[in-house]
Parts: sequence; structure tokens; C-alpha cells
Amino acid sequence: MTSSTQSSPAQPIKDRIEALDLLRGFALLGIYLSIIHSFNSSLVHGNPLADEPGPFGRLLGTFEMLLISKRFIGMFSLLFGIGIAIQYQNFTQRGQAFAPYFVRRMLILGALGAINTSFFFHVEILLVYAVFGLLAMALYRAPTKLTLSMAAASFALWGTFFEANLRPLVFQIFHGVPRQYPFERIHEIYTQGPIVEQIKLRWIEYGTIYADNAFHLGMSLAMILSGVLIGKHRLHVRFTENLTAYGKAVGYAAAYSLGFLLYGLAKGQGDFLFAEQPIATVFYLGFQLCSLFVYIYLAALFCIRTTTGNVLRQALINNGKLSLTGYMGGAAAFALIFYHPGAALGFQFSGPTLSAIALAVYAGFTLFSGLWLRRFRRGPLEWLYRRLAYGNLRSSS
Repeated sequence: MTSSTQSSPAQPIKDRIEALDLLRGFALLGIYLSIIHSFNSSLVHGNPLADEPGPFGRLLGTFEMLLISKRFIGMFSLLFGIGIAIQYQNFTQRGQAFAPYFVRRMLILGALGAINTSFFFHVEILLVYAVFGLLAMALYRAPTKLTLSMAAASFALWGTFFEANLRPLVFQIFHGVPRQYPFERIHEIYTQGPIVEQIKLRWIEYGTIYADNAFHLGMSLAMILSGVLIGKHRLHVRFTENLTAYGKAVGYAAAYSLGFLLYGLAKGQGDFLFAEQPIATVFYLGFQLCSLFVYIYLAALFCIRTTTGNVLRQALINNGKLSLTGYMGGAAAFALIFYHPGAALGFQFSGPTLSAIALAVYAGFTLFSGLWLRRFRRGPLEWLYRRLAYGNLRSSS
């Protein structure tokens, strides 16, 4: 392979916004902490083998549901939408047709999602992104009010109404899954079974969760559409250039988030989506948005206020540049830890241990990304993804 200082199929990346890369790296950390739980349990049965968590374990679980679960996939979705708008504008400025390239890009992304689901884990999001990305591209020229209304409806209506009112119907549709796959059978397949049986089971669980998991779907679509609007109007640039102007708004959002967090910890309840009182769901959705805004602001502020020599800053930026490699690489690492034919250690760990494993894998990826970017300008999957989308692996354009 060639050095980054020489001519290479992976050409220099111009005008990258470091704050966006840092946010991707930060979001990837949250995703590691979220998805690792899917490797240690069954979507249908949970994990009957797990010991009853002690006070610290219960506190950590509530904390994770309140401040990690759903938050970072929302951030990733927002960044995905901003990326669509940036790509569209770049193609338009060059006078090139964007649609053929982007359709190929989404087809490749969907294929990567299918690989991820088949061989690594059943809660992966790339296939969903491929579908939502095509919808977002189709709506790029739509009036802003229409796109914003669709985003709001997706976030506030699709997820909340479906989950609160129609979820029992989904369980009726998939009522045969627990009988066909009792927990003992699922445990056996993932820790001892042949690859073909694992693939089949992962797709069954994938279909189950995404038929039921309207909140993740509704939130992801809402954030992607919002990201497209932000990128289309270059609001991300204005935001990073004028962070101090948002100080008061961030203060209010942080105060609300802290109040709701303390309430959730006091109640010992991390997910208010199925609260008996509908008003609690409204406050919960506000908490999701406010805490997401605070995360984004603090990460952007950290990026701008720290120097290029800051180790943590550079590590997050590197990981953000290799976010696709990191996402699929992390899933592969977890599969090797938890499933056969790897170490097959699934269903054995408590929440704190899972968090420690996720942090260790993220640290390993951080080391890899830093070493890789010393020689190359793009990550291995990023390079392949880009070249396949252009339709020429040898092209240097």
C-alpha cells in the first residue's frame, strides 16, 4: 500500500469539518455501549441466565437507558443526514449527477447491512439507513416545511403511537417465535450451532425487532430528515462557528435533562415510552431531544476549544473518519467474543462487565484507527465503499 503522501486511490479529503468527525467518533462509542447488550441476550426472552443485578448494576442499567440508549443512534442518524446534504451539494457544484452515485451508495450500504445481520448481530441499522437514505434524497428538493413536518411526525407519532397502542398486535404476529425458539434453543444456536442456523435466527430476530421497534425507526428517520435540512441550509457550519450564541438554549436543555434524569433514577425507570400516563411520554421525548442537543453542543465545544495536539480530540476525530469500519469492525469483534465459532461467551455477563468489554473494544479500535490514518487517508471500508459507489475500484477521482 502507498503512503498517504503519495498518489493513491484514496485521494485527499478536502474541507472536512473536524467537529462532525469528532461527533461521529463520539456517537460510535455510545453505539458500542448500546449494541453490546444485544449479543448477551435474546430479543424474545431476554437473558434468564443473567444474575439479578445488584444496586450498582440496576443503577448502571437505568443510567444507560436514560443517557445512552437511543441517544447515540439518533446522533449517528443526524450526521448521516448531514452527510447526504454535503454530498449532494458537492456533486451539484461539480455539475455531476448525484442520483446514480447515491443510489449505488445506498445499495452498497444495504448489502453491508445484510452482511452485518447475517454474520454479526440482529439489531444492525445499515439496511434501515439505506432505505431511509433513498427517501431523504427523494425529499431533498421538497419544501422545508414538508420535510420538517415529516420529521416531526416520524419522531412524535410513528414511534409513540405505534409503540403505545399497536405493540400488542406485533407480538400476536410473532407469537410463534418463542415456541419455535425457546431460550435454550437460542442459547445453543448462538454458542454452539452451525453458521447457517445462526444466520437464520438472526434474520428472524431482526424482523421481530424492527417490526416492533417503531421508536428506533421513527427516531432514525426523523433525525436523518432533520440532518438533511441542517446540511442543506448549512446550519451545521453556522452552529460550529457561533457556539456561544447557543449557550442559553443549552443551559435550559441541560437543566431539563438533569431534572428528568434525576426523576428517572429516583423512579428506577429508564424507559418512559410505555408509561401508563401519556403525558410522561411527551416529557420523555423532550428529554431525548434536549439531552441529544446537549451532547452535540458539548462535543462540538470540546472540538473547537481544544488544540490539534489533544490526544482525546484526535482519537475521536480518527474514529469518526473510520466510523463505517468501526461500526462493522466492532460488531465483528463482539460476534467473535459472544458467538460460535468465536469464544462463544454470550449470555454470561452482567451489565457492568458488558460496558467494560465495550470500552475495551472501542479502545482497540481507537489504536487501530490512529495507526491506520498515519499511512492512509481513508479507512479500509470507507475506501471500498467510496470506490464501489463510483463504480471503479481503480479510479483516483
